[in-house]
Amino acid sequence: MKQKYIVGAVGVLLAGMAVFSAYWMLRSSELLPENNLWNGGSQLPQPPSGTLSAPAGDLAAQYNIPNFDGLMQSERDLFSQKPGKTVHPHEAAEYRGVLYTVNDFSISKQTSLASAQRRVASGVEADEAGTIRNAYNYFTVSLTLENISDTTQEVYLNSQWIYFTDTENNLQGGGGEVIGYDGKEARTKDFYQQFLEPGEKRTFQVSYYVSDEILKDLKLATLVVQPGDYPNAIFLDMLME
Repeated sequence: MKQKYIVGAVGVLLAGMAVFSAYWMLRSSELLPENNLWNGGSQLPQPPSGTLSAPAGDLAAQYNIPNFDGLMQSERDLFSQKPGKTVHPHEAAEYRGVLYTVNDFSISKQTSLASAQRRVASGVEADEAGTIRNAYNYFTVSLTLENISDTTQEVYLNSQWIYFTDTENNLQGGGGEVIGYDGKEARTKDFYQQFLEPGEKRTFQVSYYVSDEILKDLKLATLVVQPGDYPNAIFLDMLME
């Protein structure tokens, strides 16, 4: 019996060595990408550290993701190139059969959203009414979506990201949506999911957190539709007056 256990252990060891050798040969010949399931994809691009969006808000809180603590250099480089179509308020741009238009934006420490529809990021202090009590603000964008295709379009409002640029054209921070006017519970996974029928046009209000520090020298806020899908992404510029 003891001999059988020894034979079995040796077999497992040999099998493991064979798998490792195969992996190393593939990696050495560059047939296997550097970021893969074997090494956990440790060098895969990470989302902006200011991200806090539904339905990932609970996970963000769980891992204590901070708000606006800087951006990766790779993200700064991509944003500076703006590899997509850039438009301004009241100008429409199409992404895969849907027209996106920024109508207006506002900055305030107050919100009309119910508490169930708010996501509070790390570092932001707000009362039960949603009024922010410390050095952060709501940056709310009025966004109109119109389905110009002949099929029903499924869209997610939290697929947009916002970036803030100062008067020296330096990228200061950014993140994902934290709140949205939808009437659904923020804790449900479909909070930001919308279906637009052919020809249907709807306007939504989506909000982000921006710090007082960034606002002091804020020159430009840019809403990016489908960041990462370059060169199809849309850059919706909002210039501060």
